[in-house]
Amino acid sequence: MAGRTVLIAGGAGGMGFATGLRLAADGERIALADLPGSKLNDAVARIAATGAKAIGLPLDIRSVAACREAVDKAREWGGSLDILVNAAGVWLEGAASEVREEQWDLVLDVNLKGAFFLISAAIPHLSAAQGVVINIASDAGIVGNNGAAVYCASKGGLVLLTKALALELAPHGVRVNAVCPGDAATPMIEYQARTYGGDDPDGYKRRLLGHYPQAEKGTVHHRGRDRLLHPLPLPARCGADNRGRAFDRFRHQCRILNCGVGFIAWRVHDRVPQIP
Repeated sequence: MAGRTVLIAGGAGGMGFATGLRLAADGERIALADLPGSKLNDAVARIAATGAKAIGLPLDIRSVAACREAVDKAREWGGSLDILVNAAGVWLEGAASEVREEQWDLVLDVNLKGAFFLISAAIPHLSAAQGVVINIASDAGIVGNNGAAVYCASKGGLVLLTKALALELAPHGVRVNAVCPGDAATPMIEYQARTYGGDDPDGYKRRLLGHYPQAEKGTVHHRGRDRLLHPLPLPARCGADNRGRAFDRFRHQCRILNCGVGFIAWRVHDRVPQIP
């Protein structure tokens, strides 16, 4: 199944870039879509240096027109569009009573609206390829976080969007899945600590780690990252039961993979690279 075209929104850093590196190792063609600039250029260069085919596509995911353009360019460049990864995301925390309209709009536009319109534009291409959608949601979209209502609403919406689209697109052979990570060593965590940690950003990160039983000094490593983010090669073969719900005769059509406490390991003795 190598040689597929992968479009990764939010591909210049964090989990998006890590996913691109992982799939590039399998021989996939990687289209990284993100805000234009040196960060995107560097990410493309790093993947290309592995010998993989890679391209950078400028994308302001808040724009529906830009989402459609990114999908079309990825399809034109790769000759097909087989995998769409929605990894773009922004964080906001604070009291709900103090949230401004523009903050709400930013978080929902990036984390939910953009993901929807990328999928919407990609449906014809993914249907032709019997492809895959992977949405990077969050454990906060399942259980909620105190003081992060807007972020949780956006990721909870992405989880339910995944379920709804899995049912809708199953008859077309397109699988739609979500991964719901807990906290990992990404640039987003560093941003959170700098922005909301006050005079003690390290203390902020220690408080985050207190949510996990394995919390000790070391490097966060997502033990299941390669397995969970790797799109399964079989196309969906779906029917419908007497309640009208789609199901997959061979494997579940929609997987909401909660990578919270159960899938975050706090490694002390092993040297584990952080997600760039």
